[in-house]
Parts: sequence; structure tokens; C-alpha cells
Amino acid sequence: MVRLTCVMLLLSLGAPPVAEAYGLEITNNGPVTTGAQATVQATLSVKNENVTSDLYHFNWIYAPLILIEKFEQGFNSVINVTGEFPGTFPVSVWVTHRNCWLCRPVVRNVTVLQITEFITGNLTIAQIEDSEVVTRGSSFSTDAVTRISFSLHDPSHYFKSASFVYSWDFGDGPPLALCWLIKSECIPLEGDKCHLVEISGSCYNLSHTFRDAGQYCLSIRVENGVTMLQTYHGIKVWPTGIHPAFLVLLCITLVSVMLLLVLYTTFRSNTQQKDLVEVFSYSYFDCDSN
Repeated sequence: MVRLTCVMLLLSLGAPPVAEAYGLEITNNGPVTTGAQATVQATLSVKNENVTSDLYHFNWIYAPLILIEKFEQGFNSVINVTGEFPGTFPVSVWVTHRNCWLCRPVVRNVTVLQITEFITGNLTIAQIEDSEVVTRGSSFSTDAVTRISFSLHDPSHYFKSASFVYSWDFGDGPPLALCWLIKSECIPLEGDKCHLVEISGSCYNLSHTFRDAGQYCLSIRVENGVTMLQTYHGIKVWPTGIHPAFLVLLCITLVSVMLLLVLYTTFRSNTQQKDLVEVFSYSYFDCDSN
């Protein structure tokens, strides 16, 4: 009799729950930026109004996300998590009877949390007609004042001490992305291996200080999302305090000195040879007279 009772108890514990008697809603406040906290909330609904919330336990699976905190109140369970790298991560939760670890979950659900490396926000576009703000889908009227606003999505106040600079592009004049690099040789610019600046006009002034003299090459790449142009320009850097005209004058002076030295040496050599001939002739006639 005792053995039969145990078998009946195990069968009752392993029996599947009635799915219609429970509901589980799970939500998150993503997307969030890498490093910021995201909140995931699960709410259990029970059709039997006589059931109390302390009879159930919430079990979470959130790896590889990092758990910051977890708390439960009534039929609700909330966890705060963060991610170290961007991606789309499933977060699941199931509910079991608190004092029955061998029982199957009464209900389960899953949500997908998006973590991005970019700053997230909401862009709202509306038009003012007859002193009223009208919000439409993607169609707007001409000759009407259009109001565009951006609202930062930062539920965990991750950027509360940050400051931002906003750049607007309405498609009627895309900005140019200019990338430049100064090296000893001309090389193609690929990726972000250069100094990237964004310009709104057709002119950009570049200032650079060379520490050493020599031959350099300025590599430039300009693109606007449609076309791309790349060019090179050679640069000759002279030592500090020496002007190229001075070097030319110095070379002319050295050449002149060398020519004068050669002329002087030649003239001096001819003079010495003449003196030797004269002395030899005089001695010859003097010996003949004796």
C-alpha cells in the first residue's frame, strides 16, 4: 500500500501542468549600448485567484550576459544585466512551484535582448499645420514646417555625465569624409588607418609639423558614400634654418672656390717649370765658358 502511494505521488509530480491555467509575459527595455544595463521583467498570471505569489519561483537563463541584480515581488521577477560585446541574446525564464524542485515548470517564456555598440535613441518627425503638430508615417507635405527631434534611449542613465554633438544629414548635401596620412612613401588608404575628418564644404585646411627633414608623401582619400577619390602629393622638408636658395648659393660658392684652386694650382705649376728651365740654361752656358 505504501509503495503504491509513492508511485502515485511521483506520477502526480511529473504530470504536465495545465497550460491554460498560467500565463507568463516577459519584456526588456532594449536595445541598449554595450556596457549599459538592461532590465528584463517577467510577470506571471494565474487564473486561480486564490493562489498566492509565494508558491512560485522564477528561474532565469541569461548567459553570456552578466547579472547585475535580481529581485522578485509578487508575481513579478526582474533582473538587470549588461553585455560586454554587441549582439542579440536570448533571455529565458520558467516558473516552478517553490517547494517542489522535481516538478516540471508550470510555464516558460523567452525574450531577445539586443546590445549594440552604437548610441540608441528615437527619431521623431512631425509637421506643423494650422498651429497643430501632425505626426505621419513616411509621407510629408511640401512647404510646411517640419520638426525633427532625437531622444536618447538610456534607461539605466549610462550616459548621464556625457555630452554629445549632433550632426544632421537630410540627404540634400551629404558630408564628405576626408582621410589623410603623411608617411615617407605613398601608400593606399584602406579602412581607418588614417586621420578621418568630416567636412561639409569643398575646402579643408590641414596643419602638420614635421620633426625631421626628408622626403614625405601626403596620401588623401575623399568619399561621400557614393564616390571615392584618392590622390598623393610629394613633400620635401628641409632642415630648420636652411633655405633652398641658400643651399644653391653655397654650392655655387664651393664650385667657384674649387675652380679658383684648380686655376691657381695650374698657374703655380707652370711658373715653377719656367724657373727650372731658366736656371738650367744659365748653368749650361757658364760651364761652357770655363
